[in-house]
Amino acid sequence: MAGDYVIRVALGNGQHVNFNMKSAQQGTITGLTLKYNETYVAHGATTTAPTVKWVDAAGVGRDATKTDLTWSLSDATYGSLATDGKFTATTNDKKLGKVTVTAIDTSRNVVASFDLTVGSPPATLALVAKDAVTEVSKAATVTAKLLNSEGDAVGFGTDSSYTRAMTVSILSKPAGAMVSTTQPNATDVNNGLERTGTVDFTVTSDTAGDVVVQVIVDNADTSSATSRKYYAKSITLSFGAPKPPKTIQGAQSVTMFVGARGFVADGVGKTVDFAPFIENGRTFVPVRFLAESFGAAADWRRMLLSKWSP
Repeated sequence: MAGDYVIRVALGNGQHVNFNMKSAQQGTITGLTLKYNETYVAHGATTTAPTVKWVDAAGVGRDATKTDLTWSLSDATYGSLATDGKFTATTNDKKLGKVTVTAIDTSRNVVASFDLTVGSPPATLALVAKDAVTEVSKAATVTAKLLNSEGDAVGFGTDSSYTRAMTVSILSKPAGAMVSTTQPNATDVNNGLERTGTVDFTVTSDTAGDVVVQVIVDNADTSSATSRKYYAKSITLSFGAPKPPKTIQGAQSVTMFVGARGFVADGVGKTVDFAPFIENGRTFVPVRFLAESFGAAADWRRMLLSKWSP
């Protein structure tokens, strides 16, 4: 059934985690989306199959049947396409640049495109912080990007004879500060460096001031002990004092009337969707409007429960 759901997974020790899920019924298809895991393809390499979805005007999508689509390249000299959208780059090492893959659904008159960079390998490493200043004890998000000579973010490409790794080190920090870093697991780092050339990591400091972080990307050929290339870059992250808490100013007094949708908040007349009523000796009031009148935030969630047997 369409709607917003919260699925809770609980452990025997009482700990749990919630997953938010939205379900919607798709309407008339008005568009097509196309996405590859990779943005860079080495000469002679082949991408994974792309994700292609039909979408309606509200953005609700479902997987398209790739073999029912028509596939094309902006320049066929850069490579070839399979019926499921996999792209294989040419072995001609003189072909360097971008090629656009286009998927067309002729029966629905919808089209989507995606740009791939062919044979232009990473030349340098860049680090980009999400925010100019991060609040103390909050995580500063940094994106490590491999760039080619044209400044485009590119990956190393998939090659089982290579392993890729990333090391994050703290070069300097405020006196007495406790600084920590987190990054994805080794598999996710390797996939990110191969496919898109981007990996996110975070840095946290409990003291205001500047933290200097160095990142080293290691591209190692496992078939040769001497074939190894390093990319290094540093970035200065600024941490500031905590922001003052937001004060929500609500009404000082609220008066509701049984059987009437009108109510008074600090002398100002307002209306609610449902009138208070009395049933079986109990008075029922629309708690959301009452709470919001006093400055509180109200939210509603539906819990999805299911029965199962092992």
